[in-house]
Amino acid sequence: MGGVNAGISWAMTNDPAPFICMMNDDVQILDHDYGWLTKMINCFSLGKVGAVGPTSNAVMGLQSISFIGLPPAVESTRLSGVCMLVRREVINEVGLLDESLPGGDDLDYSIRIRSKGYKLAICRRSFIIHHYAHTGRRVHGEYWDSALHTENIHMALIKKHGLKPLFVTVNDLIP
Repeated sequence: MGGVNAGISWAMTNDPAPFICMMNDDVQILDHDYGWLTKMINCFSLGKVGAVGPTSNAVMGLQSISFIGLPPAVESTRLSGVCMLVRREVINEVGLLDESLPGGDDLDYSIRIRSKGYKLAICRRSFIIHHYAHTGRRVHGEYWDSALHTENIHMALIKKHGLKPLFVTVNDLIP
C-alpha cells in the first residue's frame, strides 16, 4: 500500500490528468489490447462513476472473466485493487489507501468511494491478466490470503465501517 500511496501522491502533485490508475505489480496487459485504458475511461460517462476496474482472470465478483453475458459496463459495490482507475476529484475527497489495515485496502477504498456518493463500474470490455498474490506471498508468505488473513481483514473493516457496509460490499448488493 505504501508504494501505491507514494505513486498516487506523486501523480496528484505532478500530473494534471483527470484519472489516476492504481495497478499491482503482478498484472499483465495483453500485447494486442492497446485500447484497454480508453475502454475503462469511457465507463466514466455512465453517471457519477468515481472509479472503474477491468475484468481479470483472478479477481472477486463481477470483475471475474468467468461471468459471461453481462453488459459492457456493470455497476458494482467493489473493485479489486489489482487495477483501479480513479477520478482525481475522488482521490481528493477520499484520500489515500489506509495503510493501517492488514489488507483489504481495495474493499476499504470501495466503501469509502461509495460513501461519498460515487458509483463503481466494471469495464467488461477491458481485460488484464492477474498473476494472483505473487507480491503478497513474496512479502508475507503463506499467511497472505489465508483464512486467518481474510478474517483479520474482515474484522478490521467491520471495526472501521461496521458490519453492514462490509456485507453489502463483499456480496455486491447494489442498494
